[in-house]
Amino acid sequence: EAFVDNWMATRSDVVPNVDQLRKAMLYGGDDAYDRLMNSKNVIDAVYIPLPTKLHEEWAIKALDAGLHVLLEKPVALTERSYEDMLRKAAESHKFLMDGTMFVHSGRIQHFLKYCSDKDNLGAVDRISADFTFCGDASFFLNDIRTKADGDPLGCVGDLGWYCVRMGLLVFESMGSKPISAQATQYKTNEEGVPLEVQCLVRFTDDRTLSFHCSFKHNFRQRVEAVGTSRSAVLTDFVLPRDKNPSFQVHESKYHDILEMSTHNAHEVACSEADIQAQEVCMWRKFCDIALAIDCGSSDGRRIDHGADAATRTSQRTMAVIAALMESIEQEGAVIKLTV
Repeated sequence: EAFVDNWMATRSDVVPNVDQLRKAMLYGGDDAYDRLMNSKNVIDAVYIPLPTKLHEEWAIKALDAGLHVLLEKPVALTERSYEDMLRKAAESHKFLMDGTMFVHSGRIQHFLKYCSDKDNLGAVDRISADFTFCGDASFFLNDIRTKADGDPLGCVGDLGWYCVRMGLLVFESMGSKPISAQATQYKTNEEGVPLEVQCLVRFTDDRTLSFHCSFKHNFRQRVEAVGTSRSAVLTDFVLPRDKNPSFQVHESKYHDILEMSTHNAHEVACSEADIQAQEVCMWRKFCDIALAIDCGSSDGRRIDHGADAATRTSQRTMAVIAALMESIEQEGAVIKLTV
């Protein structure tokens, strides 16, 4: 309590109700979650970073208690489970948002706008992505992301989620939708949890997303949007490295007569408005929508009932992830999507 008091004393300029914040922060013990959910007029929203197997139970409890929910990804074990949660949110007139931070980054919005302009890259029909890190022995022995009774989606849910979301953001901005998903290569542990997967997602308009997600390779977080004239590359699309983020544009040409190639690359810098911390942007977006719903604005009601583009993209992300898991279960079969 002394720590809480000291912290709040230094941040009283940004805390509108210190007593209320103290009540919200002091929950502990075996029944802490239940007491938190049942605390009337103390909190308005909860963040749920529990293992995926517990998401539906606690998201439903929170929504039943009249709370908005920010839910860690992957949001659910199955597409139907997530739909049930979203339905409950609509019935409760509360907002359920997935905690995918990078989509709220101004740099990503700049990247998407750049890719959708044919004058920049030409016609973009391929995206390749990688999100990997190399876990140590302790990770594979103890981490919940390798446990069938915790996060059975493994690297597909933990890392592939970001690659799928990025592909959806780029191609949906061009009017395409995913039509099939396939795990072309994969490795699982003894519990059947995916540790490394190479994936292929096909879209309408003959567009393709290919990506590699893995707990067994060096740290990579790269995405490339490939057009007919140039390609745009982010080498840190999930966790930005620099305070002044940018992305690269590459143009290579083959000169037949000379039998040689040339390559040009340049940086596309982002504006000051694009470099706010994506964590802050995510929380701000979540709070703005939750407040709009509670105040009964037209935007709030629209989002509350699932018509918002972000909610639809989140649902499609879950649908693709579920299809990739089904593909693994069916030894690499192509799974059709109807989302």
